[in-house]
Amino acid sequence: MKEGYGNVLLSAMKKYMTDVRGQGNSEFPLILGRDFSGVVVEVGKGVTHFRPGDEVWGAPEPKRQGAHAEYCVVHQSEMSRKPRNLSHVEAASLPYVGLTAWAAINTIGQFKPYKLPSRSTLVLGASGGVGTFAVQLLKAYGTRVVATCSSDAASLVRGLGADEVVDYRSPDVFQQLQKFGQFDLILDTVGDELSAKARQLLKTDPRHYPLVTIATPLFRNTDEHGLMLGLVKSAFTFGTEVIQAVRTQQGVRWAFFLSNEKALNSIASLAEQGKIKPVIGRVFSFDQVPQAFEFVKNGHMRGKAVIKVR
Repeated sequence: MKEGYGNVLLSAMKKYMTDVRGQGNSEFPLILGRDFSGVVVEVGKGVTHFRPGDEVWGAPEPKRQGAHAEYCVVHQSEMSRKPRNLSHVEAASLPYVGLTAWAAINTIGQFKPYKLPSRSTLVLGASGGVGTFAVQLLKAYGTRVVATCSSDAASLVRGLGADEVVDYRSPDVFQQLQKFGQFDLILDTVGDELSAKARQLLKTDPRHYPLVTIATPLFRNTDEHGLMLGLVKSAFTFGTEVIQAVRTQQGVRWAFFLSNEKALNSIASLAEQGKIKPVIGRVFSFDQVPQAFEFVKNGHMRGKAVIKVR
């Protein structure tokens, strides 16, 4: 999406990379898409983990060309073997959101649920791709999960295992969340007004974990204020958050997608155990890619949109 979230910063990064590679100002050829699931057709000389015929899934790093094509080239560390119980369409819906949630909860949040005597977590925006995955992952860890979403998505989120679901549109949504006590970890997938207040719901014990958000202000600020002013504003926000975290012992951390082969293997195992299930909002054919992007752009999705190439 030309005017999508993070357009200003990502376009600047793309321009820099094309300049470095001697491609002038052209961003093309450009292949979009991150998740994939398919069959290995060829491997390089240094590849030891896979061979032609293996069914695999994964998500290439943003610096590489994407997966909206019949063939894509990835590093072996960016994929693993596909869960045996999932179709390729089902499997393709999980790697990007799964690795984003994994990075937020495990890598950035450093959440170690089995080491806590009491485990209570909150997912803000639980009906989207990352949210639906996070609810299932946290339940697989044995935590109590409170989730926010719109009322028409409540049954979906409960079906994924959420113990309590609160309508984020309710005028007293913050007061409703306060009734559940303080949380060990909060995952924010939205970045709205409620997210800004949610830090007050964290436990203040420094042994506990932060509010982790995947809605980084960096993209939002550069989109709204331009590249330079947006970067300055984001740096100021970061400094303010650090000071606030030290003062209150209630920290906020920013998370994003990280390629992680070991995490993919763990997610595949959870999927094969039935603890992680794909949530697909809609499947598009390959010639419907423009409509798929419009569908995503309109927001309020339930789970993921998937493009079926063949």
